[in-house]
Amino acid sequence: WPTCAANLRGGAIPRDYIVRDARPGSGGSHIWAFDEELNLLFSIDDVYPRYGHAYSIGFLDMNADGREELYIGASLYNADGELLWRSESADEMAHIPFGGHVDAIAVGNFADDSELDPVLFACVQSAGVYVINGLTGETLSVHRVGHGQGCFAGNFRPDIPGVEVLVGD
Repeated sequence: WPTCAANLRGGAIPRDYIVRDARPGSGGSHIWAFDEELNLLFSIDDVYPRYGHAYSIGFLDMNADGREELYIGASLYNADGELLWRSESADEMAHIPFGGHVDAIAVGNFADDSELDPVLFACVQSAGVYVINGLTGETLSVHRVGHGQGCFAGNFRPDIPGVEVLVGD
């Protein structure tokens, strides 16, 4: 899988690297975090539900400490690799036929409202799109749109203010 840059240790620019691996038949996903000297910072085994493709990991400094948290699939880990929460719908996602992993996510402060943000949109194969509270893992809504496999945030409707999330099916 492609390597991602992240700002796990704080500072002006991201200097850390995330390497991902999905081992067929393992039922989980594996993450390694390295600093710029390629010293191992931490590793995470068996992310659940599994992440799918290259776009199912995201980074956001949700607590304003200068270090980015990791949204991996439908779970949140802190900058030290410790699990903070797993989506309350994780078991449901994993057991819907052809819904066993997260193909793509979009995470951010989309509502510009401290009571609603951050929000995680998780495209979970044939299970559709889960809209998840980015602080707690609570499922806010589920959209059964088919095999959601790409997730992009932007202002796709100039006639409407704000940001929308576009899902490829």
